[in-house]
Amino acid sequence: MFPSPVRSSAPLSHVTAPSVQGESTASSHVAPSEDSSKRDRSSSLSPSSSPRIGAMQQQLLNMVPKKQKMVGPSQPEDLSKEKWDEIKGGIDPELRKKVEELLEDGYCTVQMHTSSKDGKQTFLLKEDSERYNIEDNATWYVPDNYDYKETKTWGTGKAGQKLESIDKFKFGRDTSTLNADRLASATDGIKNGNLLDPIKVKRNSDGTFDIQDGNHRLQAAKNLGLENIPYQEV
Repeated sequence: MFPSPVRSSAPLSHVTAPSVQGESTASSHVAPSEDSSKRDRSSSLSPSSSPRIGAMQQQLLNMVPKKQKMVGPSQPEDLSKEKWDEIKGGIDPELRKKVEELLEDGYCTVQMHTSSKDGKQTFLLKEDSERYNIEDNATWYVPDNYDYKETKTWGTGKAGQKLESIDKFKFGRDTSTLNADRLASATDGIKNGNLLDPIKVKRNSDGTFDIQDGNHRLQAAKNLGLENIPYQEV
C-alpha cells in the first residue's frame, strides 16, 4: 500500500513528479504565499484534487509487480454415511459398491477429496499416513499443489529446493529403456500438481549433471515443456 501523498507547501503548479527508472527531472522552487500555504495545510493532495498527482500515483501502482493468486490444495475429508447417502446416486455402480463395503465394515477411514480445480471427487482409503484410491488401489497423494504450466517445474514441498535449467541434466540411461507405466505415472503426477521428489544427480566439472535417480521424471518434464528441474546432489 502506498502512503498518502505528501502534503506540500508549494502550489500545485510547482509540484514535480519523481524520477522513474533513472529519469531525471528538474524542479523550480518558489516560496508559497500565505494563502496557498493555509490551503495546502488544510487538505492533502489526492488524485481527485489534482489530475497530475493522480497520474503520478497510477504510474507508481503500475510499477508494482502483480502477485499471482495462489490457491492452496484442498484436503481430503472423512466421509460420513450421511454424506455418502447424499451423493452416492451419481457414483459409478462398481465404485459405489466398493465404498459402501468399506463404510459398512467400519475398520478403516474412508475419505473423499474434491479437486479445487475441476471439482472431481476421489474416494480414498486412509491407513495411518497413507492413502489409497479406492477405485484402482493406487497410492494417492494430495494434488493441485502447483500448476506446472505456470511454474514450469514441479513442486517437491522441500524448503530451499534447488533448481537448474533442464538443459543441464543428462540421462543416466538410454531413454528407449524407460518403463511406460512409470513414465505415465510421473507425467500424471506433474499434471495433477503432486509433490514429487527432486532428481538425484552427480555434478560434472562443466556444470552439467548426471542423473542417478529420476530419468522418468526428467523425460516427463521434457514432454510437458518444463524449463527447470528440482535436484539433489548425491
